[in-house]
Order: sequence, then C-alpha cells, then structure tokens
Amino acid sequence: MKNINKQISLKFNIFLNMMYEILLIIAPLITAPYISRVLQPEGVGINSYVSSLLTYFTLFATLGTASYGKRIIAGARDNTKEYSKAFWEIELITVFTTGICLLLWIILSLLYTNYTPYMLVLSFTLISSLFDISWLYGGLEKFQYTVSVNSICKIISIFCIFIFVKNKNDVLLYTTITSLSTFIGTATMWIFLPKEVVKANIEFNSIKKHLKGTLIYFVPAIATSIYTVLDKTLIGIITNSDSENGYYEQATKVLNVIKAVCFGAINGVMMARASFLFSQNDKNKLIELRNSAFQLTSFLSVGACFGIIGTAHSFVPIFFGDGYSPVITLLYILASVIIIICISSALNDIYYKAGGKMKEATKFVLVGATLNFVLNIILINKLGAYGAAIATIIAESVVTILFVNGTNGFIKWSDIYYFFIKKIIAGILMLCVIFILNKIFSTISNYFLIMLDILCGICVYCISLIILKDTSVSIVMNYLTKKILKRKGEFIDE
Repeated sequence: MKNINKQISLKFNIFLNMMYEILLIIAPLITAPYISRVLQPEGVGINSYVSSLLTYFTLFATLGTASYGKRIIAGARDNTKEYSKAFWEIELITVFTTGICLLLWIILSLLYTNYTPYMLVLSFTLISSLFDISWLYGGLEKFQYTVSVNSICKIISIFCIFIFVKNKNDVLLYTTITSLSTFIGTATMWIFLPKEVVKANIEFNSIKKHLKGTLIYFVPAIATSIYTVLDKTLIGIITNSDSENGYYEQATKVLNVIKAVCFGAINGVMMARASFLFSQNDKNKLIELRNSAFQLTSFLSVGACFGIIGTAHSFVPIFFGDGYSPVITLLYILASVIIIICISSALNDIYYKAGGKMKEATKFVLVGATLNFVLNIILINKLGAYGAAIATIIAESVVTILFVNGTNGFIKWSDIYYFFIKKIIAGILMLCVIFILNKIFSTISNYFLIMLDILCGICVYCISLIILKDTSVSIVMNYLTKKILKRKGEFIDE
C-alpha cells in the first residue's frame, strides 16, 4: 500500500505541475500578443536586454541552491529534523549571497544611466531570490504550495498588465508588474513553512559543506546561462539594436513556454523521485523512471518541434502582430532545440543532478558554453539574431552528445533511437499534412488556417504513433485523465 501511494503521489505531482505549466502557457498566450503590439519590438527588446543582465546577478545570488537544496531535502525527507537543519543552513547562504549581489546590482544600475529605472525596478526580482524556497517543497514533493501561490500571482499580474500597460511608453510599468509579481510569489511561500520545518541548530561546518555543494551546481548554471541568456546580452551589445533583441526575445519566449510544457514539469517532479531512488540504490526503479520520463518528453517535444515548423508562418502574425516577421525564421532555426534539449534536460535532472554527478555535467556544460560564446561573437556580428540562433543549435547539440556519452550506460544511443524514431516519423508525416493544408487553403485567414493545422496535425501525429505501435500516446492519456489517481499502483510501462 505504501508503494502504491508513492506511485500515485508521483503521478499526481506530475499532473499538478503540468497544470501549472499549462497556466504558464496560457499567460503568455494572453499577454504576449498584447505586449508585443503595445510595447513594439523596441520596448520588448529593452525589457529582454535588462532582464538578461539581471540573470547573472540572480545566478550568483542563488548559487546552486535550487538544485542542490532539492536534492539534499529529497534525500532526507523522512527525517524532519535533518532536512530542517539543512534547509536553514542552505537558506542562510542565500541570504548572504543575495545581499552582496543586490548591493552590486544597485551600483551597476546607477552607473548604467540609459537603463537605470528599469534596472532598479528589477531589484525586486533579485530580492525574490532570497525568499524563493520552492526547492524545499520540491524536495519534499509537495508541489501544491508552489503551484498554488505562483498561479495566483501569475493571474493577478495578467490582469494588472491589461489594466495598466497602455502604450509603448509603459515599458517601465510592465517591468514593475512582472518584477513585483515574482517577488510576492516567492515571499508568500513562507506562509506554509511552519508546517514543514522545525527549529534546528545551525553548524558552521555544515554551512561550509553546503556552500561547497551549491558551488558544484552553480558552475553549470553559470555555464548554461552563457547559451541561454548571454546571447541576448551580446545581441544588444554587438548590434546595438533593441528591435533585434525584441525579435530574438519573442522567438525564445515561444520556445521556452513549449520547453516548459514538454519536459519542464515532468523532469522537475522526476528529479525529486530520482534523488530518492539514488539514495536507495534502486536501479530497477531508476530505469523505469528514465523510461517514463523519455516516453513522455519525447512525445511532446517531437510533436512541438514539427508543429512549430509547420505553423510559424501563420502563428507569428496572429500572435505578435505586424513587424515581427524575423521571428518566423528564428522559429524555423530554433525548433530543433526542443528535441535536443529534451534529451539533455532529462538526463541532467534524473541522472546528473539526482545522482550527485554534477562535476561530470559541469565539464560538459562548460564545453558547450565556451563553444556557444565563441560562435555568438562570430555569428551575431555577421547575422544578428539569426547568428545567435545557429550558435544555440550547435552548442546544445554538443552538450547533449556529451551528456549521453557520459552516463556510463544509464542510457545508450540505442535507447535514444528507440524513444525518438517512431515519433520523428510521425512528426514528419504531420508536417507533410500541414504543408499540404497550407497550400490547399492558402486563401483563408491565418486564424482559421492555424486552427486547421493544429487540429489535423495532432490527429495525424497521434494516429501515426498508434499505427507505429508507439506506447507514448496511451502513457500521455493516462497522465492527463483522472485515471491517474485511480490506478492500482501500476508504474508506467516502457
């Protein structure tokens, strides 16, 4: 009965996280079309550029506490005193680092006069790093706390954007709303803290140990930011064009939402469970968990990749409005990143992070980060935002290859082939059908065309997988229905 409850809890957490990720999809679907038209590419670019600068300070403020803390809490979740002690010690580190970073950020804000108001407002986002204890609830597999709080704050921020942001001069107001909503969301998480932790004696030696552990997770986080954030910073510096950054921001915004749904919610829950299984040395359950993660994420990521390629030309004008045509080409280039990162993200969470193997992962990420930095310098200078997109594709591919080869048999290329080949075939068939529909119905409006593409595309993709006898369709359906809470403890079959 205990095992059955754990399995149901895992499925419920994945379902809960996926519902939250759906909210994260709905939010930009509602606000991005409005913001892109109101603020224009220049305004979007300003917010993107300043936010990219803040990312580096946020990374130093949190170090690697999110991933490290989740792993430590998950490993000790059966001992309240032990994980409470670890929580307070890790949080104390965050208080110290955030204080230093906040001081440096304010100084930079005052020196960077062109963007001073925007940067000062974003200080609330940096302060939120101090209050963000989602890693505690993640380690305890109690995602209802973070999901409920963040959902409420997200909904309120959406209403505020529509009520107060009215024209292209409201970039500062838009930045204020998003920054404050993040701050309030993280600060509110502390309301539930007394239910989960107790008082504990903090030891200086333990703090030193945790600091060393967070640094192991911090290095790959910094390296990863080089090819997820630095490209925006370099576009702003090299091209000196807010519009160019605005195009890139909108393209990556679409991809980030899709990536969050395709594997963000799933891997986040899987990591907490994998950490526990690693601590129990349960290799059989780890393989089952691996298979579950890859079946789900490959199904979603491959479908999304080919779906973007097929619908970008009609989606971008509808979603962002006039003046964003470069976003279409950027989406064509970047679509494959969804599949590439699907593999590396799953392995990073359920093998490297959960298994305490971040030293190995760090080496691989540093290689990709260095490559991406060099390619960005070369390609952005020649191709602008397109160059940044190409650099991202190459760097992510290299990192994924290194991640797979470094798992010591946890996953092999033959496994990757097994998980993806049928889905890629189905994706190609779906893309062909979409192209045919686009030719036949080229005269109808983009609104009806994209609805037709999506509906027919999903049907072709799923039916093709059923014909090819791929099990992922049935697995996904089990997760997205109420049966997830009623099944009698059967784990997902491979």
